[in-house]
Order: sequence, then structure tokens, then C-alpha cells
Amino acid sequence: MAKGIFRLKILTLFCFLFFQTFLLSQSSDIKTETQGTQIITEAQIKAAGIINLSDILLLANNWSLSTIDGFSKTVSANNLSSYQRQNFILMIDGCRYDINIFDVQNINLLPVSIAQIDYVELISVPRIVEGNFVECGLINFHTKAAKKGASVHAVEIIGNETGDPGPYRYTDYSTPNVDKIGPFFSAGVNYGSKNWSSAFNFKNEETYDTDPVLNARVLNLSIGGNKTSLLSGWGQTIINWPFGVTQFSGGVTKHDEFFFFKPYGNEIPVERNISYVGGVGNVILDNNISVNYAAEYSTNAITKRENKINFDFDFNLENYSGRFEGLYKNDLFASVFGIGIKTHRVFTSRAIDINKYSSKNIYSSFTFAPTNDFSQSFQLFFQKDRNENSIKWSLFNCWLIDAKNKLSSNFSYFETPVEEDMSYYSWTLKGYDISNELGIKYNIYGSPNKSKTFTADLSYLFKCDSALSFNLSGSYRRFANHYLEMQPYQYDEQTSTFSAPIDLYTNEALKTISFNFEIKQTLSPVIRHSLAFNYQRYIGGSDLFKEVWDALPNTNITYTIEYNPAATFGIWAKIKYLSSSFWYDYKYSDVQTSAMYGYELKPKAVFDLSFQKWFLHKIIWTNLLLRNLFNQNERYSPIGANLNLTFFIQAHFYFDTLPE
Repeated sequence: MAKGIFRLKILTLFCFLFFQTFLLSQSSDIKTETQGTQIITEAQIKAAGIINLSDILLLANNWSLSTIDGFSKTVSANNLSSYQRQNFILMIDGCRYDINIFDVQNINLLPVSIAQIDYVELISVPRIVEGNFVECGLINFHTKAAKKGASVHAVEIIGNETGDPGPYRYTDYSTPNVDKIGPFFSAGVNYGSKNWSSAFNFKNEETYDTDPVLNARVLNLSIGGNKTSLLSGWGQTIINWPFGVTQFSGGVTKHDEFFFFKPYGNEIPVERNISYVGGVGNVILDNNISVNYAAEYSTNAITKRENKINFDFDFNLENYSGRFEGLYKNDLFASVFGIGIKTHRVFTSRAIDINKYSSKNIYSSFTFAPTNDFSQSFQLFFQKDRNENSIKWSLFNCWLIDAKNKLSSNFSYFETPVEEDMSYYSWTLKGYDISNELGIKYNIYGSPNKSKTFTADLSYLFKCDSALSFNLSGSYRRFANHYLEMQPYQYDEQTSTFSAPIDLYTNEALKTISFNFEIKQTLSPVIRHSLAFNYQRYIGGSDLFKEVWDALPNTNITYTIEYNPAATFGIWAKIKYLSSSFWYDYKYSDVQTSAMYGYELKPKAVFDLSFQKWFLHKIIWTNLLLRNLFNQNERYSPIGANLNLTFFIQAHFYFDTLPE
């Protein structure tokens, strides 16, 4: 009976998708809806003196972040998840990189460098993108198109925090030396012609964990010191055929790091190896019909780096994926119908129950635009995992009231099986269990079920004129059947480490609302500024879920001003305020560590100042960034580094802009 009902649902869904594609596919050239999307351009990245990929999130308006070492960032996109679930999607030019492992994603492991970025697309409302249903946000790094002919670029970045001998020693800014940063080096070669182009890049990044609050934990297991190093390479070739475009790309990353494994409560020296190769493209059949396709393969391994307990994760995840879409458009409608498959295979010497599983999906998107002022888009995504079936959908509306006013809305609902998560707990369900080796204990209360999430977003944009605009938005989130991992950490003074059993609670619920506004103004041809305000509030649900959500600051205010008196010189400044946050896993730390660690992060207001200058007819670009100029207490995790006043110096060399 159950199988019959399921088959009926599948048949109904397929008929609906086919009907919508065949009968309603009279599509228009409608611009892509941009609600919930923030674009960060190369000019903004340079003005802010950004040094690596993860720091770009410092410019994101409605993304919360935390960090232990200042290098790897944990994020929450527009209140779509807490810091517990890091299931946001990462892409380079529309190619998906699966670097999430045990609920940790370090964006810097992507093989491209900051010098290659043309713009970054941040999506923070649920929708279908490149055959993926975005549940927890998406970050898509778009690289620069190769110019005609050959070009070369190189970047060198160094940085340091206060406390070293020199200008800080006899000032109020003198503090214990916290971090040596860099050198960061990258170099690339591009070649472009009429019908094809290629780009290649290499980067090397080094950092040192020397902050007193985390260095003792790092050295507890580390044999080789406190240095981390990253090497990566990336290449891409784009071919423009008479009938479409094909893009081939590949990348590899090797990172020796100190991996913060939350179930263990501390850092573990590891080696990370990530690789990707794939091809994506489209074929244009006529003015109205086209197809998209993708085939991708990647590996994500976490293995042994010499350590005092001789521990090895011995975990290598291989991912295979494919996607095929049909598109039809004309003056009134746009319709997409697609199918996709993704297979994961685990290689480990440990005994594991399930070392291979697949997910299959079928999806469709239908956009209706009866006038130039109104459009509506409905997206439906059906997914079948190994033992679970789930449905996800989103509904967009966009109304151009007049030349100055625009109103947009987005609604979504999605189901997420536990199997989709990249948490360590989800892997224990498949048989990968290292709990005994690391002394990890689970106390499970209830049985985890498929989680369900409903979201609603409303946005209003008012453009007074070309120089002034206001954007107001609000959101509602309802989470049901989610599982939470709580760890009341205990501190061991002899080893400077934390440990706690994991209390896993199932079927927890939460409701939140948020309010955001942004004002942008151009004061003159050389001065522009902006103000962004974000506020989120818990309005219902379980007390445990509220405690997890309290780790996200409920208020975020950012003011930015940019002054460009000449085409070759600019000054950029930002002040950012974050309200307090509470991390209940560390509620005993304040007493046990004599206030070295605590569970509350105090409010902070951090001021950054950046100077940029071009030299030699724009062959050399330089930047000096002073981050946390007034040396405030800038801590983003109770057990993380205090990021004191830091300076960064970077120089970019462009040999595609030689003087005439």
C-alpha cells in the first residue's frame, strides 16, 4: 500500500513537471530574480584590503560568522542555520566544490586566489541554483575572464599583529604577539582568444597558531610546531562553440592544519587533500530551446599528520555527480526541467557499514512574467536518498511598482534527511565510528527524523535617485524535527583541553524573525558610504534550540565609507558592531579556567582602515590594511584567538596592463 502511494506521488510529480515544461514553456527574457543575493565586486574586495577567500564574508551584510584561528570561518547565512550545520554550498564559476567534512568547511581550501576573483555571489534565500537546492546559503566565486592574448599576475601578502619590536612596543597598542600571518603568495597565467581561453593559478598560504588561548591546545597533540601551510593549484579552459559553451576545470589543495573537531572539543593535527575535475556547459538548439549539462568528480580526504596520540582519521570521500537540464523560453514564460544524480563513496581502512550511497533528484522551475513589471517563479525539487524521499520548493514574486520602488517576496519549504548532513553523527549512522579512539560518548535522546524548514522573506527597494537607495527586508524561519548536539565542556588544566559527552536531542523546533535595512549613498563623485543594520530574534520553540541560536549575535551594524580622490588612490574605512553572543557548551569555562575562557562574547565595535594605491600605469597595485585599528577585544569564539590590531601589506602585479 505504501509503495503504491509513493509511486502515485512520483507519477503525479512527473506529470506536473512535464505538463509545466511542455505546455507552459513560453518563456520571456526575464532577468534573474536577485532577492536574497548580494554581489561583492573585485573593486569592493580590493578597497577593503581582503587577503583571503574567507575574509570576503566580512563584507557580507546578513551572514554571521565565527572563527577560532582567524583563518577558518564558521558561518550562518541569513538565519538559515546555526553554527552547528555548515551545509552551505561552495562554487567556483558554477562548479560545486564539496569540501565539507564533519560539519567543517574552510573556504580558503578552494584552489583559487583572491587575485582571480571578479565578483562573489552570495545567495541567502532557498532556491535552485545549478541543479542544487540551496538550503543554508551559497557562495559562488566568479573568476575573471581571460583577456585576449597572454597575461600574468602575482600577489604577495604579509601581515602581523601588535606586540612585535617596532612601532608598537612603547604605545598603548603593545600586546603579547598573537599571530604571524603569511606570507601568502599566488601567481597565475591567463590566455584568451576568439573562441577559447585558459587560466591557471598557484597559491601558497602560511599561518601560525600562536594565540595563548588556543596555542596550548594545539601543542597538546602537535609534534611539528604551530605552523599551518596550504598549497593549491587550479586550471580552467572555456571553449565557445557555434552552438554553446563548454567549461572544463580542475583543482587540487593540500593543507597541513589543526582541525578543530567539535565532538572531540579540541584541535587535531591533520592533512587535508582535496581535488576536483569537471565539465559544465550548454547547447543552444534555437532561440527558445537550450540544454545545460554537468559532470563532476571530487575527493575530500582528511588523513594523518604526525601527532602525539598517533591518531589518523583515515577518511577519503569521493563524489561523483551529473546533471542535465532542458530550458524553454519566450515572451511570457520560462521553464526548466532537470534531473541529477550524486554518488558518494568512502574509502577507509576502518570497518564501515555503508561505504557508498547515492541521491537522485528531479526538479523544475517555472517563471511567469505577464508584464514587464511583474514576475513569479515557482521551483519544485524532489530528491530520493538511499532510504529517504524529500520534497523542496520555493516561490518568488517580484513587482516593479514604478521606476523607484520594487517589492519582492520569497517562500520556501524543504525537508532534509539526516543522511544529507556532513556531521560526524551522520557518518556514525553509516558505520564510520572513531568514538572509542578519541573517547567520544553519545547520549541520544529520541530518534532523529527528517528535518522540515519553512522560510518567508519580504524585501522592499526604494531608489530615490541614482545616488541614494534604501533596502528594507524581513524574514521568518520555522524549523521542525531538527537534531541538536549539546556538549557541556569540562576543562582539563593539565592538558589545556576540553572534553564532554555529546547530548544529542532530536525533534527540536524553533521560530525566528529578522529585520534588515541598508542605505547606500553617493555623496560626490569621489565619496560614497553605506549603512547596514541586521537584527534577528527568537520567537518560539524549544529552550535548547534557543541556546544554540544564542551563539549568533542578534544585532549587527556596519558603516562603510570610501574616498577615491584619484583613479589611482583610495581610502576605505569600516566600523562594525556586533552584539553579545552566548555559547552554552562553554558555560562552565569561566570558572574552570579563571576567566581565560568564558561562554559569553561581549559586544564589540571594530574599526578597519584600508589604503590602496596603483603604481607604474596600473601594473602594481598595493594595499595597507589596519584591521581592528583601536585594538578592541575581537573574539569570535569563546575558545578562539583575540584578533588584536593587525596590519596587512599586499602587492599585486599585473603584466597584462603594460603601458603603451
